[in-house]
Amino acid sequence: MIFLLVFPFFTFGQISKVFPDLPSTEPRVVHNYEGFSVDFDWKMADRFGIDANRNGLIDLPNTFQYASPDKFVVQFTPIITGAALSQINRFQIRYKWTTPEESVSYVIDRIVIKSANVAFSLPQGDHKIILEVSIPYKETTFNLKVEKTITVKDYLIVAIGDSFSSGEGNPEIPKYNGGKVVWGDNVSSDPSGNNRALQIIQDHQSARRSTLCWSAQAALEIERSDPKTSVTYVNAAISGATLAEIAGYNSLNIDKNQILQLFQIIPGRKIDALTISIGGNDLFFADAIKSLVANDVDLLGALNYKPVSSQEQIIFDNNVKDALKRLPARFDTLASVFSKIAEKVYILEYPNLGCIDKDNNEPRFCEVALDQSAGTSFFKKIFIKGEKIDQEEFKYSYNNILQPLNQKIRDAAKKHEKHGWICIDDVEYCGHGICNGNRFNPSDYQGSKESPPVSLNTILGKGRWVRRYKESNKIQGNEKGTMHPNHYGHRAIAEGFLRKWSAFHRK
Repeated sequence: MIFLLVFPFFTFGQISKVFPDLPSTEPRVVHNYEGFSVDFDWKMADRFGIDANRNGLIDLPNTFQYASPDKFVVQFTPIITGAALSQINRFQIRYKWTTPEESVSYVIDRIVIKSANVAFSLPQGDHKIILEVSIPYKETTFNLKVEKTITVKDYLIVAIGDSFSSGEGNPEIPKYNGGKVVWGDNVSSDPSGNNRALQIIQDHQSARRSTLCWSAQAALEIERSDPKTSVTYVNAAISGATLAEIAGYNSLNIDKNQILQLFQIIPGRKIDALTISIGGNDLFFADAIKSLVANDVDLLGALNYKPVSSQEQIIFDNNVKDALKRLPARFDTLASVFSKIAEKVYILEYPNLGCIDKDNNEPRFCEVALDQSAGTSFFKKIFIKGEKIDQEEFKYSYNNILQPLNQKIRDAAKKHEKHGWICIDDVEYCGHGICNGNRFNPSDYQGSKESPPVSLNTILGKGRWVRRYKESNKIQGNEKGTMHPNHYGHRAIAEGFLRKWSAFHRK
């Protein structure tokens, strides 16, 4: 019978002294001798998916201290096997862990610290780890030694962009769970104290960031799938952001310049995966909805809107065309910056939220009744009880806004492919659009209690991946989550990202 010994974990803290060494006889440079063998396993400590303050929310610390560490915690566990281990007092076995690097060289004596497991703080890269074990057996002491080279790798995943990247429509705590909507949480290690932590939480609230967004769900999947790597995740996306703001064209919105924010959080560190969704707000999408619905004769009496004239429609169409013409230059500006800070850039095609299914590979659009009560906001004025967005309106927005915008995104990804740009272009929402599925029930969404990343088996069984107006109001207290991916939709996008990611990072 072969026996196996593994031991409880010991964390260093600030160990600096050298404990008594092993016996002076030189350990054999073998890991198997006289029936005994020694080996060790290792893993990196998780960096994303942590709930340090135990409030039930995943921490989202957008700080320099979190995102730009010099070293990363690596945990080691010795493994000793042998038929005679049952005859040995395991507390008499002695262990010595060392690394050749002077800055991280430790010697650990099992008898002194009462634990065989250790944790080293190591910079990224290759490191030789040496474990020496002294095993007393009858009148003999066996000295075994094993050496391994490990690679410390932490993936830096960063999200920027608009509401499709921030997680709009999917707060950490919905309104109906206590009456207060809570977005991203933060536990700051910033030495400046609670003021900075509070500021980050306020930033998350105003930007409406959530760990249910697609990049966060993908980052969690990567973090939990491979114990030999860790993930650092930063989300600087802001709901309502435009490409002009991110690219720095709009000097009146310096606070919305997400590139400058990244330079403060991760100066000098290369981003492994920069995820982005952007462009929709540059094309006046809200104005498009307003003009389309105002043209619906069924709404004119209820809303007291005048029909959009042919001339006004021409002006709007021309504005959209002009905005589309400006996008390539702004994508070029982003590419010049991204090439210096990111290894890969994953840019999202906007999904077709109104597609109910396909006919001969062509999308078939739905007609959605937005059964709401009137109010003061734009959406409440437009989507009153009994009114709807019809098939022609969805088709118009698809042909004149969504398709041209996605083509510009594909063109930008192709043009800047040499700089690592990759288009997430294979996420199919047809059959899961705003018209699919059942009416919303609060039990359908419990915020952070959904335990991201959402199960793939769960999303495949859900008909709708898009937030409706009524549920947006129930979940976050306003209409701004309408026509955005729900947590299932974000999981579907995360899968699209992971398919692209795997080709480059998980060979």
